[in-house]
Amino acid sequence: MRSSIRRVLAVASVLVLVPSAAHAAKPVPVSGGVAGEVEAVSPDGTVLALDAGRKGGLKGAVVDGSGRPSVTTALGGWGGSSAVAASSPAGAAAVAAPSDGNDHLVVGLRAPGSPFAPFADLATTAASNTASSVAVAGGVVLAGGTASRSGSTTQEPVVLRRLADGTAPAPVVLPGPPGQGIDAFDVQVGVDDAGRGVVAWTTGAKAARRVQVATIAADGTLGTPVALPGVAPAGPYADQPSAVLVRVAPDGTGAVAWRSDGRTRVAPVSTTAGVDVSGAASVPMVGATALQPDGAAVVVSAKRSKGTVTARVAGRAAGKSFSAVRTKRGVRGGVVGVALARGRWVAAFATDPLGRDLHPSSLLTGDAGGVPSPVLGLPTASISQLSLRVAAPGGRPLAFARARREIEDRDGGVRQTGVRTETLRVAAGTPKRARASFSMASSQRIGRGKQTLRLRLTCRSACAYRVLGTVRVGTGGRFDVARTASRGTHTVRVPYQGESSGHEASKPLRVTKRSRIAIAVDDAAGGETIWRRTVTVRP
Repeated sequence: MRSSIRRVLAVASVLVLVPSAAHAAKPVPVSGGVAGEVEAVSPDGTVLALDAGRKGGLKGAVVDGSGRPSVTTALGGWGGSSAVAASSPAGAAAVAAPSDGNDHLVVGLRAPGSPFAPFADLATTAASNTASSVAVAGGVVLAGGTASRSGSTTQEPVVLRRLADGTAPAPVVLPGPPGQGIDAFDVQVGVDDAGRGVVAWTTGAKAARRVQVATIAADGTLGTPVALPGVAPAGPYADQPSAVLVRVAPDGTGAVAWRSDGRTRVAPVSTTAGVDVSGAASVPMVGATALQPDGAAVVVSAKRSKGTVTARVAGRAAGKSFSAVRTKRGVRGGVVGVALARGRWVAAFATDPLGRDLHPSSLLTGDAGGVPSPVLGLPTASISQLSLRVAAPGGRPLAFARARREIEDRDGGVRQTGVRTETLRVAAGTPKRARASFSMASSQRIGRGKQTLRLRLTCRSACAYRVLGTVRVGTGGRFDVARTASRGTHTVRVPYQGESSGHEASKPLRVTKRSRIAIAVDDAAGGETIWRRTVTVRP
């Protein structure tokens, strides 16, 4: 057996000490977790929509003071795409999504201090298959989306309303030429405690594409649309953030942010007077944008050059001009999310997390208009089959990561935990951890029926760790093994999840030709990646 392993070892040691008060902040895991994957986050970060799978449907969850999703409530079946969430300062919340049959929109509501109610219809007079925004205040819900009339293949922008008495009036159809795609209009809404709203949407094509803003009276009457300056970009798509955002406070004041002509602009709005373009502030960059009702905003983008990714950040505090564009080198991939609340923002970066490599991910945080933090690396565990979302409830930067683990039992058996959402919060330092060393042969031979890789772990005291890997053979796959161990040598069994199977079941690793496996080890308690290497395997 020893002849099957070329004894070329590389040993890495890590010593982590108790941090001082000046120790740099780090993302650390919050204990516990919740079943399901985050599908939507409210702008203030206090409410989540969780996809519980085919049988579980969609769930509503409230983020507690520690950052952990809690008080989850089943909402019901849904169409599987474009869910949106919102909350109000008073504690009300709403989750809107396409119905299970994708023929209209449904909404789950939460009164302050109460659990979510199951889904109820928003409107059925128009076939709607997308929701791009939702807002709730004073018992009134506004949802922006697109709808297609019976017998028509084109889409039109609409605002759906649900009143405090539970009735759902006819949709408010927004003016503009019909579009072919469900993302053609990017309808964004806000509402105040009196049931009055503001809506912004994009219309037109190419050089004629514009962002328009209008008020919506409490009785549903649409005000005169105002076209905002500049040519609006196409989108939103996976690689293009939303072209427009609207945020409204309970008193009816608010802000609108939009992208046009290579700039990001923010202007004040109100549910009675509409948009005030003369009061707009702008910055010469575009990217993922987060906005508060008081006009505080942050814009984040990323660019790769010669193997290094540099983040560009600009922000503004309420009533202030935008800061200069600031840069941070060394972020890990493109922008996958940005959030802002109480003047504090957080942005997440990752590179093709569902690819065959174990790509690291990272966070940046800061105050709106201030200097960004140092780059904060996320543990590899947080991007195993990643769905990464960020939030800043109460100004506390959080990251919500999807984790589907393969747990190796003591007897060597492997079981799956299912999809869960775990929270990482940015904390000032991390707890003390024991010194540990790891070693693994850089080349190993794996025969038929022997799907094992030997990882040597030595701890001076009891320790918890996770071993993650990505297999670059066949259709590719990944494994994720969690262990709690005492001092000694441990053998890690390598289960394999084939991408073609939709990650439904583990399959044995079959090596038919020389291949490479990327390995990373995470400290399970502190959430830090502490060892990383690539191993060659041969049949």
